[in-house]
Amino acid sequence: MVRPNMTNLRPEYVFINIDEVHGVNRDSRARKRGLSNAQLLADFTNNVIRKIRSYDSNVKIMSWDDMWNPYHNGGNENYQVSDGSPSGAMAPALNLINKNLIQIVWWYGEETEKMIRSPQLYNENGFEFLGGPGVYTTVENIRQWSFLSYKYNALGMIGHSFYNGVDYISESANYSWNAVK
Repeated sequence: MVRPNMTNLRPEYVFINIDEVHGVNRDSRARKRGLSNAQLLADFTNNVIRKIRSYDSNVKIMSWDDMWNPYHNGGNENYQVSDGSPSGAMAPALNLINKNLIQIVWWYGEETEKMIRSPQLYNENGFEFLGGPGVYTTVENIRQWSFLSYKYNALGMIGHSFYNGVDYISESANYSWNAVK
């Protein structure tokens, strides 16, 4: 998948969809390596980044942040267990992944520990990030991401939707361009 896309499209940005990973470290090949879930995730992510950058060293690569975020799915020791994976938090992968990976920090509720602490986490660990409000949630969620993105020097915001919900897309665009200070 990487070769035809990188050679034919020559994108400026590539998005790696590492979101809500449920099955990891389950098969014999993975387990023979003796790596933790976090090490395996980091190894996979870094390999994909190297492959993409072998075609264009200037491409910007982004991914959802939830699997290496200790305040989100990455902090849950048993997140993968129900799908046959061994226990083990994925958050330690944050210290092992390429620092050039732009994090898309998402959460759909209102001001929670996840929303407040995540931008600080990425600032402290040398990652660039985008605030990620869901354009189908609430205007308050979008306003809070606008404020946090501004406060913690995010690259900006990227409004997104699952299930084709775009109720607040104009509000997301407005608060992205006109940050809540």
